[in-house]
Amino acid sequence: MAHDSTQELLRLARQCIGDGRVAKARETLEEIYWSQESVDPEVATLLCEVALIEVNLEAAVYWASELAPLVNRPGMGGETLLERPLRRAAAKLPLRDQVVWCERLEALLPGHLGVRRERKRVAEERKRLHRPVLQRSKGFRRQRRYADAAQTIEAALESWPDDAWLLNELAQIRFEEGRVDDAAQLHEKALEVRPNDACAANNLGKIALAKGDRAGARDWFRSVLDGHPADLHAMCGLGRCALAENDEAGARRWFERVLELRSDDPAARMELKLLDEGRERLALIEEARGQRRRGRYRDAQATLLRALATDVTHAEVLSELGWTCLEWGRAEQACKWFGKALRYNPTHVGAGEGLEQCRPNGEPEQLDGARQPPGALGPLGIAARYWPGHDAVLNELGRLSGDGRLELPEPAGFPGDAAPAGPCATLVGNGRSCALAGRFEEAEGWFRKAVATAPDQPGPLVASGDLARLRGDLPRANRLYR
Repeated sequence: MAHDSTQELLRLARQCIGDGRVAKARETLEEIYWSQESVDPEVATLLCEVALIEVNLEAAVYWASELAPLVNRPGMGGETLLERPLRRAAAKLPLRDQVVWCERLEALLPGHLGVRRERKRVAEERKRLHRPVLQRSKGFRRQRRYADAAQTIEAALESWPDDAWLLNELAQIRFEEGRVDDAAQLHEKALEVRPNDACAANNLGKIALAKGDRAGARDWFRSVLDGHPADLHAMCGLGRCALAENDEAGARRWFERVLELRSDDPAARMELKLLDEGRERLALIEEARGQRRRGRYRDAQATLLRALATDVTHAEVLSELGWTCLEWGRAEQACKWFGKALRYNPTHVGAGEGLEQCRPNGEPEQLDGARQPPGALGPLGIAARYWPGHDAVLNELGRLSGDGRLELPEPAGFPGDAAPAGPCATLVGNGRSCALAGRFEEAEGWFRKAVATAPDQPGPLVASGDLARLRGDLPRANRLYR
């Protein structure tokens, strides 16, 4: 086709685009394109614009792929070659199609400045669109209205089924409900959509750590740092992995590194505070053991109560208090402390051994199968009230009473307690059992009932704080601990 004829047809195509006669413009441009031996950048650019005006995404991507080899060719003005199609896409395509358009262009032209700039703009627009939905969902989560939160996100997912932000938010809802496996599947789906998604990978690491898979958790957190070297959540996650392996020095290094990057990071500051308190607590435990060996039981008890002041759920301190009281000849108080220790750490060996040695009023516990009335069960009955729902205690109580279930009498309280054990302790114990099983929403329900039953007791608030910390909600945990 002669040059003058080509220019005349290009002028006609531009005029048709300006007049809104898009089909005529496409026919004219295709006539030029198929008559030429090589790709004319202007023709391919106009055809790409026409496809975008017609919202024909596949055709637009095809014509962009025709332009792609020309972008890096010297003298072609590669960085500006796609400017008109990019502007046209922003004006004509729905946001969802803009997302796909940018992803396809980035695959064709990795590193192209104009494409990267447009993808960033689309991502910001997408966040702006989803922000009200996400804020509404988070508000429901704060109120523990998980059904409403899930309904909000699922409605948005109907329009954006592959949106990583929405998938991660729904995963967080499922995690807080205690549906940990469902949460993991949703985070994995978010990673399929966006392979470098730090939020999904960090949360998968947190889930793995909660399940006891320290190696898997560490792999997830390190994968985040490979793509995002300054990600504070991944650093804190690696610090918690080190804590789970009793590597205090390694944990401290990670948390201090976080504070170097962000001096007011609440998670790192809290973990370092707990590490410092743990070191002080360990020194107090050693001091109390020395006092106990010398027979200074009252001093040992006072020292251990100082250690307990920073963490009233610390099983080792509670167990040491039990041993101190046991050697002091105060079996009922010892059983109380052992029961509390085992409530917070059901596998604590020292507390379990101490509970077996408890004797009422210095006399041997009747463990030979003889039946006893419920009111005469002594320290085992006490332990059951402080340690509700634990199989070992309930089985032993059932054996002593001659049946598998036992109704315990209402307790009258114990020396040193702020309030009698009973309904509140049972509710808290049930909640902790649910939390250990991963049924977080059910656990929260038990703790709310415990607070309503005994609003002046710290135990339910501490238990709720522990649950909030397990879920990663440190601000709420801190408020409850205070």
